[in-house]
Amino acid sequence: DVFSEMLAPTMTLYQSYDRDQARALTAEDDILNKALHDIRLFAAELPHHAMQKSEKRELRALVDYAIAIEAEGDLLVKRLLPLAEEKSVNGLSFSKAGFAELSGLHKRLCQNLQTASSVLVSNDLIGARQLLEEKTEMARLERKTRKEHLKRLSAGVPESFASSDVHIETAYTLKEIHSWIVTVAHPILLREGQLLDS
Repeated sequence: DVFSEMLAPTMTLYQSYDRDQARALTAEDDILNKALHDIRLFAAELPHHAMQKSEKRELRALVDYAIAIEAEGDLLVKRLLPLAEEKSVNGLSFSKAGFAELSGLHKRLCQNLQTASSVLVSNDLIGARQLLEEKTEMARLERKTRKEHLKRLSAGVPESFASSDVHIETAYTLKEIHSWIVTVAHPILLREGQLLDS
């Protein structure tokens, strides 16, 4: 929930950077860091000797996903926020098409975060499969926006020249955050024999 609140306004900051809002997101990342620390402590204090193998596997999966969420927060605060600030400080603009592509990636990321939350609670196999398919689709969309961006550069679109690095790095980081989100599906698919160990 905390990460969802952090993720929602990200593209707004790309349109109009607000230092106070960026600071608030950084403070929320501190909450994620503390939550992960507390989850690790809680997991360590459980009576592992009295747990079934299946319970230990479930616990490992939950702790692994907590680590993933904390990593997502770091990517947002340490990569996306500085990119949004760079865009603002340097007076850069995205082309209309470029911003639409990035907004589409962000929207898909937010939607799949909701699916991941549902999968986490329900252990839903269909939702887990959907997330894995979405990982492939997100990678395809990131490649597509890179390709379209290069076409705009070739066509001499002035905004695309100036904001090229910010556009490409933003798309890549959104894809990377998505990869962490999808990790919630891996233990479910492995358990059902639908994912290779590798």
